Amino acid sequence: MVELCAALDEGVKLERESRSFYAAHAAKTPNTAVRSLLEMLAREEAEHERVLEALKRGATCPINAAKALGAKAPKIGNVFSSEESGEYSTMLLTAMSFEQKTKEFYKAVAAAAQNSGEAKAFRELAAFEQKHYDLLNSLYDELNYYRLQT
Repeated sequence: MVELCAALDEGVKLERESRSFYAAHAAKTPNTAVRSLLEMLAREEAEHERVLEALKRGATCPINAAKALGAKAPKIGNVFSSEESGEYSTMLLTAMSFEQKTKEFYKAVAAAAQNSGEAKAFRELAAFEQKHYDLLNSLYDELNYYRLQT
């Protein structure tokens, strides 16, 4: 049996870490497309944090998992030097790791949840984290495709 309060606390912690990571990197990236993407991800992680806090208070807070993630990975092309591409690759791999870790946590909590509403909320959160991972991965693939061509 999952201890729901502890799971919610851990989820809030994971979302805060991700939000902080995205916000910090958005603030220092010179590329406007990447900055916009990171800012959008930070906003979504903040929304996930609010959902978890509401669940913790016992509020009903459905997540619209059917809503498509609005952003697409920007096309990077040849706007970065090799050194900058390497820096972005490292940041993207770290971000993908955050998303994967958080998704797996939510899936585990959903599987262990006793309440079907709580299980559904955690499955929806896991689906959002997968969308974030996929978005970051497509950007990583684009960046590294360019690096391999140069």
